[in-house]
Amino acid sequence: MVTNNFKKSKNSMGLFENFIKEHSGDFKEIGLFNKLPKKINRGIFNDLLQQLIDSNKIGMDRKGYIVYIYNPELPNKLKDRPAIRL
Repeated sequence: MVTNNFKKSKNSMGLFENFIKEHSGDFKEIGLFNKLPKKINRGIFNDLLQQLIDSNKIGMDRKGYIVYIYNPELPNKLKDRPAIRL
């Protein structure tokens, strides 16, 4: 069986992000790495994971499960609340 390798690009980030979104809360870091549909280099995996953490699209719960948290509509919902400044 031939496996495809991720390459660091916008396309691979999109595939990686969508996989996490679809499996939000299902895997810890090692489990996610092992269950990706395409083979990926551990260094690239770590870079992509860190980019999503830095952009506040994913987080980890206290047990270490990776959760997709990005909600682009939240600022629009909160902007009219007087107690919240954006």
